[in-house]
Amino acid sequence: MKWKIALMLAILSIGAHAEGKKVNTAEELVGTKKLMDITYKEQMELYGSAMRTIQSAIITRNRMLAKKGADLILTHPAPRSKPWSIMPTDEDKKGMKKSLLMYSKVFKRSLLGIKKSADKGKWLDANKAAYELSNACVSCHARWKNKAISTSIAVEQMKKAAFLAQKKKK
Repeated sequence: MKWKIALMLAILSIGAHAEGKKVNTAEELVGTKKLMDITYKEQMELYGSAMRTIQSAIITRNRMLAKKGADLILTHPAPRSKPWSIMPTDEDKKGMKKSLLMYSKVFKRSLLGIKKSADKGKWLDANKAAYELSNACVSCHARWKNKAISTSIAVEQMKKAAFLAQKKKK
């Protein structure tokens, strides 16, 4: 179950949005995030925790936790490697980039809806927004999970990307 949550939220790893900035490409979208030396697994665990926080906050009607959970996703850092690097073919990479742009709009709308509804104490509306978010996560997960390359290959690609980025700085 944990891997499903992690992968279904994978799009959030980039997706989450260029707050206030219009982006036209997946590269621009990723560029709006602070890059950190974290793995996708660590990032997905953060998203899973944020989703559980949002769900718990809605159930208990805790405005602060609902907003904190949404903010964890909206302001997340991103791994240094590109999200589409886990796709095996150029065609899949291109398709994933398009999905990231499309779903990022849904994620942003849902997360901002959760915050706004929680702030107003409109818990049914917050729940609808959380459902929209979860549904988008699951839809994207179903679309891409079987195409992703193995973790060990992705880790090697991330290490290579980090090495090349360091080399470029020098």
